[in-house]
Formats: sequence, structure tokens, C-alpha cells
Amino acid sequence: MNSAPSAPPATPVTAPERIASIDVLRGFAVLGILIVNMQGFARVPSAYMNPTSGSAFDGAEAWIWTAVYILADTKFISIFSMLLGRASR
Repeated sequence: MNSAPSAPPATPVTAPERIASIDVLRGFAVLGILIVNMQGFARVPSAYMNPTSGSAFDGAEAWIWTAVYILADTKFISIFSMLLGRASR
């Protein structure tokens, strides 16, 4: 028989208990995920990992894909994942 007291049930946090900076960072991460996924929305699915598949890959398109790959790919998903469960102090 377990005599340890049970934890109180989890309840939603109220507005004053929320940490605004974490909410802003979480929103930034969601917008970053959108930027990364726009490549998949605009091109064939295989272009996400192989940008030369499906259409021409030169000029501005090559620069944009390279910048998104270096600066954003998987970084925003990681940030969002770390902040997903943190909503109160």
C-alpha cells in the first residue's frame, strides 16, 4: 500500500503567472518553422533534402535555400520543442 500523498491535479495557469518572454520566444520559433516549411509548400517534397530535384536551382533560389538551411533548418523546431511544456514559473 502506497502511503505517499498524491500530487494535486494540474490546472491551467492564469495570465499573471505566464512568462511573456517565453511566449514571445515560442511564437518566434513557430514563425521560424513556417519559414523552413515554405520550401516544402512551394516545391516537390523531395526538394526539402535535395534542392536540385524538380526545378532549376540557381541564382536567388540557391542563395535562399542555403541561407535557410544554414540559419534555420532544425533550429526553430528544437527551440519550440524545448519551450513547448514551459508555461509557468
